Amino acid sequence: KQLSSIGPKVHDTSSGTVDPWYGKRISREDKEKKISSTRCKPKLDSGSTLASANDPFCVYFAQGRCSAGHECRYQHRLPNEDDERKLSASMDIFGRERHGTDRNDMGGVGTFSRENRSLYCGRIPTDRDGRDVEQAVRSQFGDFGQLEAVKVLKGRNCLFVKYKLRASAEFAREAMMCQALFAGDGPMNLRWATEDPNPGDDGTTHILT
Repeated sequence: KQLSSIGPKVHDTSSGTVDPWYGKRISREDKEKKISSTRCKPKLDSGSTLASANDPFCVYFAQGRCSAGHECRYQHRLPNEDDERKLSASMDIFGRERHGTDRNDMGGVGTFSRENRSLYCGRIPTDRDGRDVEQAVRSQFGDFGQLEAVKVLKGRNCLFVKYKLRASAEFAREAMMCQALFAGDGPMNLRWATEDPNPGDDGTTHILT
């Protein structure tokens, strides 16, 4: 078990949906500005569950907060190439339906109109002295699958991460949502990125900025 019971993903004194002072619903944007209280550690947390190899992956496990442990009916491990081959275009790795178009803010489950493997990461101070941002990205995002590319945009406080597998990108998005890349920073703004539909001469797909 990662937790004794499933609680709110973010550090918050409210229920996570209603502001206790004003009785107003907390917006998605406000929630995503709070640091997560948990993080998945695949090497320590992975293990067998009641799920079969064809069952979806546990989104709570990816977020580091599954309380079911070995009794969970979803998989507690990282997706691999076999999972990628079995993955339906209409569903994500967690068994959620993908949509015909991207959400306006490029958040959410994503779209089945393309196999997106790239994530946009904003609100990251990229120009502070003594920081190796790319190394931190490769270390932390690399925990959730093989990376194909990392592009840091210095001066713009954002970067792009591309995975080899769509399944890895979907898992990593849940795992790194509301996380800070460096101690003392606020949470990253994590979204799906747009990919270049016209690859270069080497046949690779480049991340658009």
